[in-house]
Amino acid sequence: MSGRYEEPFPLRRMVVHPVFWGVVASLAVVALVIWWGVQEQCGITGSCETRFAQVLGSKPAEFATVVGGAALVLIWVWLVVLVWVQARAVKVARMGLDAREHD
Repeated sequence: MSGRYEEPFPLRRMVVHPVFWGVVASLAVVALVIWWGVQEQCGITGSCETRFAQVLGSKPAEFATVVGGAALVLIWVWLVVLVWVQARAVKVARMGLDAREHD
């Protein structure tokens, strides 16, 4: 026996962690962007091309707007994760202070 405590269900502990959900949400955003990008859209002239091709062929300002919009969604996801992590840390600290006050 090594004397170390090994958690019986480390997966359960990982699933409740905010960073796990941040990664899941980020992957979902990336998957949605890829799905949106591979969709074909036909123009007035009848020529069809993917949305990725349209974005890559657009003006620099329009390209930056699309990339910035996708990045903004990821920023909001990680901002929520950051607040969630801090709230958990404050809760743990408060529980520790409360335990010391009752001793």
